[in-house]
Amino acid sequence: MKEHMSYRIRIECGNKKRCPECEELLPDSDFYVDKSVASGLSSYCKKCCSKQYRKHHPNAKRYTGWYVQVGSDQKYCPKCETVKPETHFHKDGRRGDGLGGICGSCARTKSRVRARENLLWSCYKITLQDYADMFEQQNGVCAICGFPESVMQKGKRQNLAVDHCHKTGKVRGLLCHQCNKGIGNLKDDLDLLASATSYLINAGRSGI
Repeated sequence: MKEHMSYRIRIECGNKKRCPECEELLPDSDFYVDKSVASGLSSYCKKCCSKQYRKHHPNAKRYTGWYVQVGSDQKYCPKCETVKPETHFHKDGRRGDGLGGICGSCARTKSRVRARENLLWSCYKITLQDYADMFEQQNGVCAICGFPESVMQKGKRQNLAVDHCHKTGKVRGLLCHQCNKGIGNLKDDLDLLASATSYLINAGRSGI
């Protein structure tokens, strides 16, 4: 009944709507788009929505997607905080609008992060935060050569490799791919490493 009354008032008043909170008769532009109701507009005006939101979420730093003005065939992504065309969202029949909660780009990023988390835990029993802490302690460079990772893949610099003891499984640090392969080819054997060092020293002194 209220919705029909609101619709009748809008027709009589030239596309205006009365906010039940402040009781002011306002133009449609002062209301948020809400496709879940017949009128296509939020029940309360933008100012009252803001007051209500702040009242119930006093520590909030930003509004949720429901309070963001969007046009026809558009949707707000709360992850990247951007209004995008609906074609940028994956289909999701479980949701009211039939679209995913976040845009496709953010969904792919979330999937990559989750895959990275699973890899680190299944192989080394460390979390993303553990990796970030080691990366910061090493100032973002290889623990052996002291240089950042140089290997590129699809135009992106690869992450430093996680070095661990193959006998105990203990993580030792982060290495660039070249150094990680180097000690791997020498089987993590200290005698072989010492022999290689001695060889390079002697070969440098008595080079042909």
